[in-house]
Amino acid sequence: MADPSHRVAITVAIIGLAGTLGAALLSNWDKIFSRAPQPKVVNEELSKKINPIEAPATVPIPKISGVWRDSDNPDNGTKVSQVDSSFAFNRWGRLPNGVQFESSGTGILVGNRLMSRYTAKYQSGKISSGECNGSVSADATRIEQSCSDSFLGLFTTIAERE
Repeated sequence: MADPSHRVAITVAIIGLAGTLGAALLSNWDKIFSRAPQPKVVNEELSKKINPIEAPATVPIPKISGVWRDSDNPDNGTKVSQVDSSFAFNRWGRLPNGVQFESSGTGILVGNRLMSRYTAKYQSGKISSGECNGSVSADATRIEQSCSDSFLGLFTTIAERE
């Protein structure tokens, strides 16, 4: 039979350990169970590509929510929704060869510079993806972008606020 004095010593040690762990858990509860902010992966990646020297922090973020039309083809439009420096958009229209398209994407503004990513679906059934970067005019009535698309290649767009 085991010596009862050893049982008492082991029980006291276990209670002490449980108390220490419990106290540590309670004092760090907020660090262990706090909800970390969810990163905006697309926007973090995009913001790393925009050179902060080109868009100093003193430049205010323009408001670009609303409907925009391509200056060279007013049948092509874009509807933009903006929250702070992030934005989402839906775009529609026709390519120069007459093929209809619809696209959607997200982007980020750093000062008057913008960068976005999108996917597009064409009337032919093809799907493409791409990235654009550009700038918003000082009065937020014009956006100029250079884009690289997996189907169309390189192209530029100029849009004006409707």
